Order: sequence, then C-alpha cells, then structure tokens
Amino acid sequence: MKQTNFSLLRRFTNLPVRKYFLFAFLLLITSTIHAKTYYVSATGNDTNDGLAAATPWQTIGKINSFNFKRNDIILFKRGDTFYGGIIVKGDNLNFGAYGIGPKPVITGLSTVTGWVNLGGNIWEAPAPKSKNGVNLVLRNGTIQEVGRYPNRDAENEGYITYTAASTNSITIPGLSSNTNWTNAEVAIRHNRWDITKQKIKRHSGNILTFIKDEPERPRVNYGCFFQRDAKTLDKDGEWWHNEKDNKLRMYFSSNNPNSSSIQIATIDTLLRNKHFNNLTIYDLAFNGSGKRGIWTNGGTGITIKNCDVTNSGAEAI
Repeated sequence: MKQTNFSLLRRFTNLPVRKYFLFAFLLLITSTIHAKTYYVSATGNDTNDGLAAATPWQTIGKINSFNFKRNDIILFKRGDTFYGGIIVKGDNLNFGAYGIGPKPVITGLSTVTGWVNLGGNIWEAPAPKSKNGVNLVLRNGTIQEVGRYPNRDAENEGYITYTAASTNSITIPGLSSNTNWTNAEVAIRHNRWDITKQKIKRHSGNILTFIKDEPERPRVNYGCFFQRDAKTLDKDGEWWHNEKDNKLRMYFSSNNPNSSSIQIATIDTLLRNKHFNNLTIYDLAFNGSGKRGIWTNGGTGITIKNCDVTNSGAEAI
C-alpha cells in the first residue's frame, strides 16, 4: 500500500499546488479510515477480536504478539490492572484508556508468598519471576529499603570512612574480619553527589578488592556502606534478593510477614519503544517497574500526557 501511494505521489508531483495538496489530503484520510481501535480488559479473552468493548482482549502479551497498523488505537479499561511490559513495534500508534473510573494500571509487580521463618525475625520466600539486580520491593504499597550496613540512621549518616583507594580496592581501618563481605556490594561515595557500586571479589583484613576496576580512583574519606547481602538485614523492612536461588529475604520486626502484602518488581520496563515514531501515550498509570516506567530509545514525535508513573526501580521516563 505504501509503495502504491508513493508511486501515485511521484506521478502527480507536477500537478498544480492546489490539486497536489488535495491528493495528499485524500491519502491521509484513507490512512486514517483504515485505522482500528482495540480494547483490552482484565475480564476479556485473548481469543476475541478486540475490536469492541464487548469483545476485548485480556493481556499485554496479546498486544505484544499483534502487528498493529499505522494510527491504530489500543485502549485499556479504566479501573483494571494489567501485568507486563508493553513493547511498541510500529510507528503512529496510540495507547490510552476507555470506560469510567481510575486510570488503567500497567504493573510489573508480583506478590510474594510462601514465607519461611529463618530465625531472628528474618523470613524467606520464593520470587520466581524476579531478575538479577532487583531494585524494588513494596510492603503494603510502600517502598522498602534494601538491606545496608551501617544503617542510614547510624553514625556519620551510615557511611564508613575509607582511608586509601585504588581503581580496584579500598582500605577501611578497623574493618572486622569476623564479618566477611566477599560477594556483597559496596556503595562508594566519591564525593558529595556521586556514588558508585562495586561487587566485592575478596575481603582480606582491612582491604576490599572489587570484581572490576573503577573508571577512576575513589576519593578517600567520603565513605561507603555495604548492601545486597544477607548479613545486612537487621532493621524492619530491609530486604535482600538471593540471585542464586531466586528468593527474597526480609527482616520483619513483628516476625510475621503474612500480615503484610509484599510485592517485588519482576518487569524491568513497563512501556518500551525502540526507534519508532509518532506515538501517543495518555491516561495510563504505570506502577512498579524494576528499572523504568516508560523508556524510548530513539524515535520522534513521542507524546506522553496525563499519565502517572510511580514506584520505578531506577527511572520514571
């Protein structure tokens, strides 16, 4: 269809200006007429045609498997929640809402159940959908802090001073060898506004050696702290994701995780666009991404309006 239209345009490029614009306008009208609206509802069915509110699709998976045409409209039902990440696969698409009520929610959150008591107020549960480098855990809708040592309310605002550094190590006076931090992550404050994170390859005496070199030598005396290790869990709500066994471990001062709703982000990006143009995203709520709510890599003419982005593991848009 595109080749035919462009062929016709070339044929008529020598027409008078008025006729040329009339012809271009007719082509635009024809393209718009062929656009379709698709409906998605939590009570729908992916075997439906999706072309009416009475026959909606149900899942984001269906959307991602479908090849939309230019100017097509994809509408999610207000008041419903949809799990997954939308993958844009074409130009000139519109994503919005239909019906009455609150904005449809696109979410990457999964509920964690099956808790086992490990003792000392620490519990563990399987998190089968989670990915390495999890950044987001919620309890009753509130973000919980990843376990760290020292805690944020400790002396020096929770930072340990290091007195020597190279591109692959730091030295911390008085660091106890009774607690071995090998395989933990150390967050290093280079200055007042910059923190880098390194996985510890070896802990020997007062020296921590990193798995990979720093791009620049850390500046001494600004401080560091440990995180992403089971040994950091000593405060209510702190958590650690066991990447090897894909389990979530948390500290509950009440010693009862079953009195709370625990959710973990299992989708990195809730709407992803790679190089496609002229997209409109409106009246949607994006909640609980592992990394980004909305992410576009390239593309022009991207419009995002009247959308909410909450609880993103790294970036909103």
